[in-house]
Amino acid sequence: MEAANRGAHDEGALSVGLNIALPHEQSANPYVSPELNFKFHYFALRKMHFMMRAKALVAFPGGFGTLDELFEVMTLVQTQKARQVPILLFGSDYWKRLIHMEVLEIIHILWAWAHRAIFALNSALSEIQGV
Repeated sequence: MEAANRGAHDEGALSVGLNIALPHEQSANPYVSPELNFKFHYFALRKMHFMMRAKALVAFPGGFGTLDELFEVMTLVQTQKARQVPILLFGSDYWKRLIHMEVLEIIHILWAWAHRAIFALNSALSEIQGV
């Protein structure tokens, strides 16, 4: 989340921080606009607020937190608890190694909207303009 916050900060835009209270975690990154820095106690509430406001999910190669966010968004949309949003996965080589979309489709985990909503991208500007 820090990269997105820094990009907004560097351009003079406001930047939202939806943080979670964890025992050994740091505080919000320095690029979050102080008036838009929110701290949640429960993951579920944080994700609900995220999805209520999100226009898209943009994910870069990451760890378990990234995967949790990605699959939570996909689950909320699949169960119609959240509206459909585009999902942009940067670093297509990483995502293709990590998630075998064809297998998910075969076992009916990947639903029809995902073909229209999930994009694995290699470069930022040129490919995003086509989405």
